[in-house]
Amino acid sequence: MPEPVLQIMELPVATSKQPTLDRIVPGAVVAPGAWSIRGWCAYRGYSVATFYVMKKNGTAPAVLHPPHAPPRITIEADRAWIEACNNLPDDKAAQTKARDAERKARTLEAGKAAAESERHISKRPHRPISKLRQWESV
Repeated sequence: MPEPVLQIMELPVATSKQPTLDRIVPGAVVAPGAWSIRGWCAYRGYSVATFYVMKKNGTAPAVLHPPHAPPRITIEADRAWIEACNNLPDDKAAQTKARDAERKARTLEAGKAAAESERHISKRPHRPISKLRQWESV
């Protein structure tokens, strides 16, 4: 089965009725075609915390720090990041697959343990409806 490939998406067009994702800094001059970190995360569907984890691991897109403006991620940096994600080294891709498989196994194991627990909702005793509540439901 072929690996999924990240696609380059078109930039969203902001109208007067749509809220913008970036905070506007008064007097800041920002090149067109760049996102703030928060805007890029919203565009790509990541949380800001995940971005900083990626930055710590060295897998985040390049960030520009223009003077008197918030940090920006350009379209070129986004495209370079997509290419880097699509061309991960074999060891990095294998680590990612192994981590995902381990997480899935842990999730399944935790779900089975929860279902077998005495405190699971399916094993709680049934509580009859009180007389007062019976008349309300009619």
